[in-house]
Amino acid sequence: MNIIFYSHTGSLGNGGAESLLSIVSWFALRYKCLVITPDEGTLNIELTKRNIQNKVLPYYWASNFNNFLGSRTIWSKLCLIRVWILRLLTNKKYVNQHVSSLRSFNPSIIYSNTSVINMGLLVAKSLKIHHVWHLREFQVYPREFPVSDFELFPDFGWWYFKKNLNKSDIVITNSSALKKFYSNFLSKKKIKIVYNGIAKLENVSKKTETIDYMFLMVGTLSENKGHRC
Repeated sequence: MNIIFYSHTGSLGNGGAESLLSIVSWFALRYKCLVITPDEGTLNIELTKRNIQNKVLPYYWASNFNNFLGSRTIWSKLCLIRVWILRLLTNKKYVNQHVSSLRSFNPSIIYSNTSVINMGLLVAKSLKIHHVWHLREFQVYPREFPVSDFELFPDFGWWYFKKNLNKSDIVITNSSALKKFYSNFLSKKKIKIVYNGIAKLENVSKKTETIDYMFLMVGTLSENKGHRC
């Protein structure tokens, strides 16, 4: 089986990319894998060190920061919608470039890492192969669920995001809370929970004799996650 992984970034240092590296490293021992990134960075360097194929191909995020129409002025809303249209049209133009570049790899399935990118889905549908979408973040839902990890909001709003989610064959979440959130927009049968694994604990001190309790936080400390930083 040949698997293509789409990353939202070419850089390590964030939870999504670090988790992707662990997942790809495991699958690469068993299958032929190729990782696509929108830019080149430390993730590409580490993948190359591990003899895992990777390639940089251009594409834009489909969900972004400060992307909610909300209480903007009419002019500001129009400008933002114009940006959405430009990103959408550019990504659709990039689909043909991706398909042409990746067809020779003969992929069986495409995996998209994080909720902010949909290029993997667009390419999978063009190649008529299965798509798996790994959702790691809440996104702003302005009515019943006004919650978001990073104030992310999808281009063209939730109607377009939900439409794409339902085109995926499987949706993965990394917590029961995320499954509950996204099950409001697609069938629970399509959502599977896969918790993040812990690859290394090299930086955890073994000198704990004088410590009554130790809490291990797997991920980045951030006020957006409710941490007091």
